[in-house]
Amino acid sequence: MNDRLAVPAARWLPAFVVLAAIWGCSFLFIKVAVEQIGPVYVALGRLAIGAVTLLASLVLMRQPLPRDRRLWLHLFVVAALMNAAPFTLFAFGEQRVSSVLAGIWNATTPLCTLVVLLVVFRLERPTGQRMAGLVVGFLGVLTVLGVWRGLGGAALAGQLMCLAAAICYGFGLPYIRRFVAGRPEVELLSARRRLFSTDD
Repeated sequence: MNDRLAVPAARWLPAFVVLAAIWGCSFLFIKVAVEQIGPVYVALGRLAIGAVTLLASLVLMRQPLPRDRRLWLHLFVVAALMNAAPFTLFAFGEQRVSSVLAGIWNATTPLCTLVVLLVVFRLERPTGQRMAGLVVGFLGVLTVLGVWRGLGGAALAGQLMCLAAAICYGFGLPYIRRFVAGRPEVELLSARRRLFSTDD
């Protein structure tokens, strides 16, 4: 753990900045795309790009596709919760709200995840510090959204869709932790990824 903390910023900061730029700009790209094509096609396009990228990564790392049917079932659930459903919901939502608001709702993912961990999967204990963090976090979101100015009509529907997308992520992350992480196939893939990322 100490070795990871000692890694110079020059090694991870550029990739971190690029990732933040790509992730942060995605909502702007979605907003532009839904004005040209339907939300379902926007989601489908994102899924197709992701699938091709993952398959290319597996080929480069010489990692075969998993053969365990149970793992495939879990991966189907993960794909629905972490990709298909939220991508579609955000695309429909951004027909009604700005990309900034969609990004704000996406930022509530850690809060939604903690609620699911505490209430549904019960993988974490509901300590006073965690509950206080949840309250402060949601109050912060409400403040940024300016709920006292009122919401209604199409804007409200769009925000609810974006919230539903964040809730999907909130369920997907604990599901991965409980049913996918730690499996031999996943551990092997992680080990090979670390091997390819090393300088030695």
